[in-house]
Amino acid sequence: MSALRGTDAWQKLSAGKPICIDSNVAVRWMFREPGYEHAEEFLKAYVAGSMTFVVPEHFHLECASAAYHKALSGVPSDKVALALVQLGGVGVVTWPIVDLMTRLVEIAMLAEVTAWDAAYVAVAELVGCEFWTADAQLVRRASVHFPFVRHLGADSF
Repeated sequence: MSALRGTDAWQKLSAGKPICIDSNVAVRWMFREPGYEHAEEFLKAYVAGSMTFVVPEHFHLECASAAYHKALSGVPSDKVALALVQLGGVGVVTWPIVDLMTRLVEIAMLAEVTAWDAAYVAVAELVGCEFWTADAQLVRRASVHFPFVRHLGADSF
């Protein structure tokens, strides 16, 4: 974590309990998808100042991709735009992928998950926090090796 010391990101990370969430969690609250009530608990804790989100730097790209697919499936463009603006207002600490590459490949190979997913596990491992996702398959594969990987809705927050 020394790469962040003295930065605004370090101050954010020190402000509340750090927690790693993936885009599946954010998309739940952005579009009120099934399970959104569990995802909103994290958002409420963030707003209250008791939680800080930490994510790999591709988090926003994954959220934008999900929003694009929502628009393709018929969600009105103004609703998609509003969800993206609201997400932009949620301050997250982003971790550079370049600092994670070696470890995320090790995690991906060990847990048999994508590099995209392994990056979240690597961030949580590095920060020493829980990683929450709505991806049940990711939880099944990764939690065997990394007990801090938690399933949104199935585990208690």
